[in-house]
Amino acid sequence: MQALLEKHQPELLQNLDVNTTLLGCLYQDGIISDEQKDKISSETDKKKKVQSLLDYLSNTRDPNASPYDRFIWLLREDGQTYLADLLSGEGDFDHQHRGVDDDMLLEIKVRKSYKEILNTITCDEVFLTHFVQKGVLNDSDVSMIEHEVTAANKVNILLGKLKARKAYKHLLDILDKNGLEFLRETIENTEVSDEDIQKQKGILSQL
Repeated sequence: MQALLEKHQPELLQNLDVNTTLLGCLYQDGIISDEQKDKISSETDKKKKVQSLLDYLSNTRDPNASPYDRFIWLLREDGQTYLADLLSGEGDFDHQHRGVDDDMLLEIKVRKSYKEILNTITCDEVFLTHFVQKGVLNDSDVSMIEHEVTAANKVNILLGKLKARKAYKHLLDILDKNGLEFLRETIENTEVSDEDIQKQKGILSQL
């Protein structure tokens, strides 16, 4: 688990949300102490807060590594499914498709799940606010989406911005937080064939 923390440190520093609820659960489960919880909470810089938590987790000495397993479970409960999958190894697709990174695979899955996404999500203020909090969208983006008349156009603009910013992973987490776990599972379980990969590479080569 420590190796996975180190391997995915850049991703964790960028995307892990060390919120009050998560810290409280880690403390209640005895994974971090009250002093450690207060130290992490006192950090005002987001990345320093994440690094502080990762340092404590990495220095945990437990032969059963149960704190790590619990940390992954708590991430799922907190709606940070993408990161939980990475740390559990489920987000590492390279052994299945060499030369294809996670962003490309997720982009293919989103494209193949387009109809389900279009028919399910509603780009209202509450839904879009989650993306703003993640730093994926800004107020100008939200205004542009909200000014679209049709629901389809709103979804298309949102997906376009997520694609341009390689931020589809945030969509999965936000679907969980909005009670749309079934759609997240649909996207994640979408099969990706070699033909899909070659087609995607062809699209990218034309850009």
